[in-house]
Amino acid sequence: MKEQYEILQKKLQLPSFERMDSEFNISKIEPKGNILIEITAEIKDRIENAAGLVQEMVHPNGDTAAALFESSFFTQEDKKELLVLERDLMILCKEYLLAEYTNDEKNTAALLNKTLQKWPEIRKKLLPYIEKLKHGWANTKETKEILEYLG
Repeated sequence: MKEQYEILQKKLQLPSFERMDSEFNISKIEPKGNILIEITAEIKDRIENAAGLVQEMVHPNGDTAAALFESSFFTQEDKKELLVLERDLMILCKEYLLAEYTNDEKNTAALLNKTLQKWPEIRKKLLPYIEKLKHGWANTKETKEILEYLG
């Protein structure tokens, strides 16, 4: 995997394998085809998962009681900040969708470089809200309180 990546790295001016691996764990990918497409898909999945998490925090869909309950852990100010984060994540998601459909190596490489620059800040913004989720559940006294909240 690393050797294949390094060939692409030189050809497309990608970040180092070590940097990509530390942020996106690309070493776990077992290449079966086009390595650039596989790396892009892996990163796209991570971004989509983060976007989905943020969406559940801000717009619980009611499919689960947990999502509705977790939404109560956040203040209106939190939700405003989460909306900005959601927008940033959704823009990246759509850029990955475009990359998938255009299948242009040069544009995909530029997107990977851009993502590597943005991802640490996105992760940094997301972590406090994940902590709030954890603390919200840890501070829940009893299941009865959850049921009362949900009506």
